[in-house]
Amino acid sequence: MLNERIEIWCAANGKNRAALAAMLGTSANAISKWAARRSVPRVETNKRLAELLGLDPVQLREWFKAKN
Repeated sequence: MLNERIEIWCAANGKNRAALAAMLGTSANAISKWAARRSVPRVETNKRLAELLGLDPVQLREWFKAKN
């Protein structure tokens, strides 16, 4: 889910993961870890990420918790 939303955002905004990471004050590596559910962003970063990707921050947080 997160990978798809990131790719859609990048394509729609003409940016890459590094640019998204810079906007969030993190690294592209951190974003990759989040997408693979190997780590979880901080609460404020989660809110900003959700905002940028057009997601509900609570649902995004729950997605991270539901490591299938």
